[in-house]
Amino acid sequence: MRLRGSTRSCGSSAMHDLIEFSKLVEINPQTVVTGRIAPFVGMEDVSEDGRLLNIRRRSVGDLSGGLSVFRDDDVLFAKITPCMENGKGAHVAGLESNAGLGSTEFHVLRARRNVVPRYIYHWTQSKRFRRAAEAMMAGSAGHRRVPVEFFHRYLIPRFTFAEQQQIVEILDAVDVRLAATAAALTKQQALANGVISHLLSPPDGKATEGWEVRPVNRVGEVQIGRQLSPSQLNGRHMRPYLRVANVHDGYVDYSDVLEMNFTPAEFATFSIERGDVLLNEGQSLELVGRSALYDGPPGMCFQNTLIRFRPRHVLPTVARAIFKRWLDTGEFMKIALQTTSIAHLGSERFAAMPFVLPPMAEQQRIAETVDALEGEERAMRNEQHRLVLLRQGLMEDLLGGRVRV
Repeated sequence: MRLRGSTRSCGSSAMHDLIEFSKLVEINPQTVVTGRIAPFVGMEDVSEDGRLLNIRRRSVGDLSGGLSVFRDDDVLFAKITPCMENGKGAHVAGLESNAGLGSTEFHVLRARRNVVPRYIYHWTQSKRFRRAAEAMMAGSAGHRRVPVEFFHRYLIPRFTFAEQQQIVEILDAVDVRLAATAAALTKQQALANGVISHLLSPPDGKATEGWEVRPVNRVGEVQIGRQLSPSQLNGRHMRPYLRVANVHDGYVDYSDVLEMNFTPAEFATFSIERGDVLLNEGQSLELVGRSALYDGPPGMCFQNTLIRFRPRHVLPTVARAIFKRWLDTGEFMKIALQTTSIAHLGSERFAAMPFVLPPMAEQQRIAETVDALEGEERAMRNEQHRLVLLRQGLMEDLLGGRVRV
């Protein structure tokens, strides 16, 4: 079976022949690293929007075997769940060395002759590509990976080198605007985090009348989501559900929601209400515990890559602010259990974490300030979201061959 990167319904096949993606790239090519110190890129060094955040220098002798090896202009593609679904990957540039080493959970894609490397990169960032890769993932829950076979089966339109360059020029222009928006958003978040951190500390740093310390599960209800099962992909009670790829830092992405069968009894357990806080249960270590308030429609459920916190004795905005602080200060990392490149928060460990609960009057004051700060952040995020939609739309049109360049 072949997986089509473009379909007859969009008219692309009438304009372009289809070609296996592997005809454009070398997959995990053999590369030799010279020297005792080498550039290193871990999963935490790439972002979920395809940016290379950091290149570290590591002693080759201190690194384990089986690592991915890459060079400048290669594309790193996260192959393990949930990193792949989240969009992790990057186009490598600025190595200052002949080659570098990376996480074992990257596929390395190297553009062949007469193929533009950034063209390959943009394909790997498209939702169409990632969804097809997700459909072919294999392995046990929490350890599912994209097999090399995927790149041999995925079909895309054949473009000339000049057409590839034109497509890259258009998509890169959007990426420049996205990067500027992301930088402004990062500054706003840093300001908000400082203010919120101060608000969430008891006066003078000591226990004050009305402030209590309780375990999380005595402040609200903690529930792990429903495990994904192939047998539940069809049924009489299909419901939309959220997974880790939908829950980001401070917002829920509703643009890529899947469906699964939930019986009425299961729906009662795994449904989500407005004001629930959703946390990433399985993630790369630096992102485990990432959270957002649910503000979507009724009737939504959630998968076991997420934990639902339903506030009972704390305002939702305050609970989410405290969880955000725990993420930023590494509290979630302290209790997470690492398995290969995936860390698990654990619903029981999370439920036992000590929660400093302010008195209600203080909660209301905190919530007002947080709402004001998040309002400014929301405006920036809306602009970012608009650019992301523009980028994805252009990818569909240009990469899929719907629009000629």
